[in-house]
Amino acid sequence: MGHWTDCKQSTCGVAGYQAREVTCTVMVDGKRKPGDQRLCTALASARPPETRPCHREECPRWDASDWTECSSAPCVREGTAKQRRDVRCLMQNGEAVDEDRCDKTQRPKSRKECENHSCKAEWHTSDWGSCSSNCGTGGVQLRLLSCVWATTKAAAGRNCEGRRPPAARPCPHGDSLPPCRPTALPLQQDESCEDNSRYCDIIKVFHS
Repeated sequence: MGHWTDCKQSTCGVAGYQAREVTCTVMVDGKRKPGDQRLCTALASARPPETRPCHREECPRWDASDWTECSSAPCVREGTAKQRRDVRCLMQNGEAVDEDRCDKTQRPKSRKECENHSCKAEWHTSDWGSCSSNCGTGGVQLRLLSCVWATTKAAAGRNCEGRRPPAARPCPHGDSLPPCRPTALPLQQDESCEDNSRYCDIIKVFHS
């Protein structure tokens, strides 16, 4: 008989098997020689097994941690937050393995919504910027405007309700600013313009 092969297992959770070669041999002059199988069958009580089961590797399983507290979970919309938890594929000894080795159809959820009344969106505004002009009657002031969650100040997207605060306004002291000085000088016709460019005639028209 040959030696047993290494344990072969194609699917976790199912016992593997080992195989060996079984042949009929007879003793001739103190040496083993191949013999007719019928002779071994007639003399031996039973044919030794050619295969045998071997150890069974347990399948990895899903393991999920506790859910995060809803009160501290990130808001997703008014009155609603989303809880999270870690989901891993573990062997029986606690070793983490690739998720492909676990049954994906049985994977526990890692996210779920929960009721959180503190999830309220509000408009947040920055301070007004400086006036865009320091003379004349014009000029505007700008400020940043964003929709955030009231508790965390994280961006809340389009969840803000109610009237949107203005992001621009006229400068409050625009009527008391000094008049603006003219900055442009009147154009004068240049009689010395020579036709050195195909745009020269156009320039003369602008100056006339």
